[in-house]
Amino acid sequence: MVDFVLGFGGRTLTLGDSGDDVVALKDALDLLGITGGAEDEPDVFGSGTDAAVREYQKGAQLYVTGQVDPMTRHVMEADIWGKKPIVAVDLSQHNRLRAAENDWKEIERNTAFLILRCGVTRTATDPLGIGFDAEFEFAAGKCREFGIPYGVYYYGKVATAAEGRQEADMCWDTASLHNPLFYVYDVEEPILTNDVINAWVARIRERGAKKVGLYIGHHVYNKHRATVGAFDFVWIPRYGPNDGTFDPVFTPAYPCDLHQYTSKGRLPGFRDTDVDLNRLTGTKPLKWFLTM
Repeated sequence: MVDFVLGFGGRTLTLGDSGDDVVALKDALDLLGITGGAEDEPDVFGSGTDAAVREYQKGAQLYVTGQVDPMTRHVMEADIWGKKPIVAVDLSQHNRLRAAENDWKEIERNTAFLILRCGVTRTATDPLGIGFDAEFEFAAGKCREFGIPYGVYYYGKVATAAEGRQEADMCWDTASLHNPLFYVYDVEEPILTNDVINAWVARIRERGAKKVGLYIGHHVYNKHRATVGAFDFVWIPRYGPNDGTFDPVFTPAYPCDLHQYTSKGRLPGFRDTDVDLNRLTGTKPLKWFLTM
């Protein structure tokens, strides 16, 4: 069972399959309190197992297909363990995602989900203005290939509500084709106003986003406190010594659901470089982030 929880095999399981991973699936379902499949052979994905999987998917608010695809497997892992070795890592083109030594399967085994930058407003580097992250489509493709759940974020840097809506349109037009789990507005820059933030979140919801988060710098939280309620979850960076580990002294002073606790972390499978690491801090379980 433990091998299954860690992502054993990685294949999508469906009616008629057989093997050790089917045995592990049944053990996982049993741990989750879902009975079914006893009439099937122990290592066979029969009609009883299919019914049990559908029952689980319905309860977890997943698409009810009867197939144990990567998303179903990840949500099961969240239910059984509550976490993987690393909860979440956010990545952008600055992380050199195309490096040959990156092992995306190892990344899948070690993080529950990724948050990919899909766009950024550039004021000092080309191409100037509201634009996309050059590595987003590549990273999204790797996530789909290796069954890694992911959401997206847009780094905001505009002065007017009209421009905020344009940023939201860019975010949606770039990312929605890849069906991310959620959308996040990155609020750090001093140019951003409450009007911009409210315009961005209203527009992204108008375009069709169902789950929207706010990444808000610890230093600007009070400035934008009035906008927080417009979002479904809050993500705050606060590093402390920033040595790759979590220091509880530097837990965010404001309520949040995700805490980015270092920019000097390491992710097994990723090339030998620093990445941002994040932990759950609110009442939302990991499963909440892994479902649409």
